[in-house]
Amino acid sequence: MWEQSGARVHGLSLVTILMMPALALCARALSDLNIMDWPMMITWSLLGALSIAAGFVRLDERVRRDWRQLISVVFFSLAYGYGTLAMANVVLDSSTARTNRTVIRDMRIHVSGGVKGSSIWHEVAVDPDTSPKGKGWIHVRPDVYAHLRKGERACIHLGRGLLGVRWFDVRPCPRDES
Repeated sequence: MWEQSGARVHGLSLVTILMMPALALCARALSDLNIMDWPMMITWSLLGALSIAAGFVRLDERVRRDWRQLISVVFFSLAYGYGTLAMANVVLDSSTARTNRTVIRDMRIHVSGGVKGSSIWHEVAVDPDTSPKGKGWIHVRPDVYAHLRKGERACIHLGRGLLGVRWFDVRPCPRDES
């Protein structure tokens, strides 16, 4: 795991190996999930990150001795803690999701950051009465956006969440429900 080159020691730590997948998981959770209770999700994420970091510090003496390793562990823990807990909150939710049926009033792809498009959001306009947040425009995943059509029915599924963090998802309604 550790290679020695002359007098310098180059570490290829577990944190370095796991950082990219953790960041990818965090980015997927941020872009694919519609979390409604952000303060509660942030609290769970910080608790998860603290637990992960404490485990690394306890099990690996190198992390305790090297502040750079500790900083890497903290960043990994934050990304992985949010990504895994947000995904688990939605995917492992055992509650029965409530469904609101609505009609897609309009659709747009919002691009910010100029021509380079630093962020792209796919959004649909629905009746504010059926929207989980009471707003007309709501975020949808790009793969779902491709299956929605203006004027067609959509189902908004509202879940309680495994961790008690409410979430929602927009999907086309099955044909027999429209």
